[in-house]
Amino acid sequence: MTRTRRASRAGALIAAAALALAACSSEGGAQSEDQPAAGGGGDAPAVEDTGLVVAMVTHEAPGDTFWDKIRAGAQAAADRHGVELRYSNDNEASGQATLIQNAVDSGVDGLAVTLSFQEAVRPAVQAALDAGIPAVAFNQGIDDWEEYGLAMYFGSDETLAGNTVGERMTEEGAGKALCVIQEQGSAALEARCAGVAETFPNTENINVDGTDLPGTQAALTAKLQQDTA
Repeated sequence: MTRTRRASRAGALIAAAALALAACSSEGGAQSEDQPAAGGGGDAPAVEDTGLVVAMVTHEAPGDTFWDKIRAGAQAAADRHGVELRYSNDNEASGQATLIQNAVDSGVDGLAVTLSFQEAVRPAVQAALDAGIPAVAFNQGIDDWEEYGLAMYFGSDETLAGNTVGERMTEEGAGKALCVIQEQGSAALEARCAGVAETFPNTENINVDGTDLPGTQAALTAKLQQDTA
């Protein structure tokens, strides 16, 4: 199979994988043990190995179980299409950039990546495109994926989500909003809170470490006790 044909097929497959993980992440909350993960799998018939390798590189932080479902959805899609999925993650900007570059250097056939740290990962993403590796963004990067030259984006509009929350708080007669950013520097979370403030100006952001639940609870409790407005 020529590189062009492999790239075209890989592009279609990473789109399928991203759609599966998008469906998976939209479920919300924990699934029951007897409920299959979104995206297929289970008793699906075995498929022929395509020999294609797709790398998925995220900004997952240690202990964040949200990403367990994302990875499960992507793996189910990869299994369904006979693709090898190579998942890696780093919640530091430089670390994620290195993982993306490592995937490019290893000659993967496709790339799915989160754009939480846009400028930090941009050179590595560009390296993938320069190498003819089809790539998509998901979860974060809705405002930047086209500029980066990526094929597709899968995820929600966080600004719109924030606007909707702010409008609802206005309707409910709320006094003040405290918008929690559990991953400092996250483009999507910053956009969400900015969206809340657009439609509900009396909004204050608070940064916490989402991987430290006791610390997060303590910080929020202290803030609520300090500001009861």
